[in-house]
Amino acid sequence: MNLQESIRRILREETNFMLAIRRRVPHEDLEREFEESLDMASNMFFNLIKNGGDAMSLKRFVEVTISILIDGIHYELYSTIPGDIQWYVDAKKSLEEYYKDRIKVRYERLISELYTNLQESIRKVLREETEYITKKILNFLKRRFEVKKIPVRDEKTSRIVKTLFFEKNGKTWAIEKGINERHQIAIIFDVLITFEVIDPFNIYKKDFDHNEQKIIDAIKIFLNKVM
Repeated sequence: MNLQESIRRILREETNFMLAIRRRVPHEDLEREFEESLDMASNMFFNLIKNGGDAMSLKRFVEVTISILIDGIHYELYSTIPGDIQWYVDAKKSLEEYYKDRIKVRYERLISELYTNLQESIRKVLREETEYITKKILNFLKRRFEVKKIPVRDEKTSRIVKTLFFEKNGKTWAIEKGINERHQIAIIFDVLITFEVIDPFNIYKKDFDHNEQKIIDAIKIFLNKVM
């Protein structure tokens, strides 16, 4: 029996092609190639998302990792297996089965990192939106308001009341210090809508979305500073 026939017999007897691979590729080399392939597939995972693509499925991630791995050990297999033996599919299936658990661990870690990064990106966007909304409202109100001290007299007493004024096209809004905060907010809110600084919403409801709450908070900040 010549060498090629011996190789064919051994390959036929190996129900798990992984044995054939391990005979040809030293364990240390195979592990190194696998780790490098896993890192390359991980980089591809994030680069795909950065370029606007969808996250790879676990199945696709396994396929990419093993494809890169086979490229890395291709010479060792190609040069020692007879040319008439179709080994690629068997090698792919065996390597996927052998490494699937470790690839899954890496994939789950990538998904966790992706979720964490996504959450941080959302928080960053919300912070930027909050800063923009707050700055926009405060800058507008600071440019538009006027403070006057108005004498108020009744039958028994007289006093000076600090009053904020806003005016547009003959319409005037006045906010006296000491009136109910909710009423003060409603007046400022009407000013902001009239000047088209914000879009209208119901300020008397119980729950606000993120942007609505930031508008209310910005109005409160302004009132606390000037009243």
